[in-house]
Amino acid sequence: MSRAAKYYIGMVVLGGLVSLAYGAMRLPQPDKIWVLALLVVLCGLAQAAPVPLFSNSSVSVAFAMSFISLLLFGPAGAILANLGSAAVHALYPKRRPWYKIIFNTGVFTISAALAGATYVELQGPWPVRDLTSAAIPLGAAALVYFLVNTGMISLVVSLTTGADFRKVFNEN
Repeated sequence: MSRAAKYYIGMVVLGGLVSLAYGAMRLPQPDKIWVLALLVVLCGLAQAAPVPLFSNSSVSVAFAMSFISLLLFGPAGAILANLGSAAVHALYPKRRPWYKIIFNTGVFTISAALAGATYVELQGPWPVRDLTSAAIPLGAAALVYFLVNTGMISLVVSLTTGADFRKVFNEN
């Protein structure tokens, strides 16, 4: 593995740890923690049931649970809900090696953190009482989530295989 790939993977893992620390420091009130726990489980279940697209491609709808967590609990909720996705991704359909687990957990949490930051920066309210006021911030956050998640995965594939980044990104 190239030095650039090792450095990149290390930075993603570090960024994931920072994101997790942020989420852990901003847990919801104790009387609402069960709702977040339920969303973590639902996020994991959604990760386990991807929706097939074309050829060998599929998409997980787990981000929807992550975004519900964002709307209810803010960026920290989205970060923590993504732990359900990361856990299922680590173990299903087969257990992945530890280094892929920590890298992918970093990708999941960083994607949620940056999407959450976008939502907040665009004045997205939480908890949401009116979806119309959240529509533009939520759309922008979804775009950021997709670009960051797909971009980070594409970059590690590019760095470890030597494939062209744009080609990997466009194919995935």
